[in-house]
Amino acid sequence: MGRRFLDAAGNPLSNGFIILKAAKDVFCVWLDRRGNVTDSPLVPTGKSEATAHSSDGTPVWDPHDVPVLDTPSPFNIGTWVPGLRS
Repeated sequence: MGRRFLDAAGNPLSNGFIILKAAKDVFCVWLDRRGNVTDSPLVPTGKSEATAHSSDGTPVWDPHDVPVLDTPSPFNIGTWVPGLRS
């Protein structure tokens, strides 16, 4: 569950993706043409390192820690504040 994700210029991350690195695993969250989450993997609760990428794989967020909470369920990743690259 989430909201539209944007790059530093305010453009939707059309068909981009977010990589989450948890303690021992790596997860990919895919975005649709509007920058919305298409399918959210089950990610362990706690902190994960997040980076967002454009559709061609170019990083648009600097890596940073984001919380993954167990409540509410599903967790709204739209509350994350990205580490935008300028």
